Amino acid sequence: GILLSVYDITGTAYGYTNYDKFYTYSSSDYKSMYVSNTAAIPSVDNPYVQGSTLKSNNQIRFTFAAAVEPSVPENLVATTQDYESIALTWDAAENAKSYNIYQNGEKIDNVTGTYYLATGLSELTDYNFTITSVNGSKESAHSNTATATTTEAPTPATPTNLTATLISDNTIYLKWDAVENAKSYNIYFGETLFGVSETAESYCLNLDANTAYKFTVTAVIASKESDRSNEVNATSVSADAQEITLGEVR
Repeated sequence: GILLSVYDITGTAYGYTNYDKFYTYSSSDYKSMYVSNTAAIPSVDNPYVQGSTLKSNNQIRFTFAAAVEPSVPENLVATTQDYESIALTWDAAENAKSYNIYQNGEKIDNVTGTYYLATGLSELTDYNFTITSVNGSKESAHSNTATATTTEAPTPATPTNLTATLISDNTIYLKWDAVENAKSYNIYFGETLFGVSETAESYCLNLDANTAYKFTVTAVIASKESDRSNEVNATSVSADAQEITLGEVR
């Protein structure tokens, strides 16, 4: 619907010392507007009516123009950036206030410019894009379809300087040097995947008491996994133990 506020900025229509507010709201294209005895201070966000001629038996009619349908965007181009992102560019469309971005037929975003970077994509995958122009409630037909294929993800470097610290009888803290562009790290106990971490550290909780653990980590980018890091061992202890054993397996 439409909400429009109009004020008599002389403040004298009803003898008020502030401002008299006139208002209406309607879902139609126009509506008769009647005076309201509600006094209110105007703001910069609202339109104003000059003078004190508005009376309670007056009506003001406003006609609101319908939004113009925007033209169809042209020359959409999709350019592969890497294994997880594709850049889109297109020509500005007449009467467009913004643009809807469609990926494989599904709307994924709305932007005001003529550039968009689609991210979080899968490697070695074809993606089809179209865009539409938007002006208010009006949306254009779809642009040409632009297709691009993401590249293969690189194999990450091997994590280094893995250390293990026993911080309680059943908790071991692992830390290693971060790998550039790694999305996550796999933590292995022997040959078994023990857990996954998104940072270059991890707390291994609820371990069995008096048990020797050997840990390695790998870096992961998409489907690619690095070689194993250096191996470290740590032996959990019972709650009343006086000594702990830490070390690196060489």
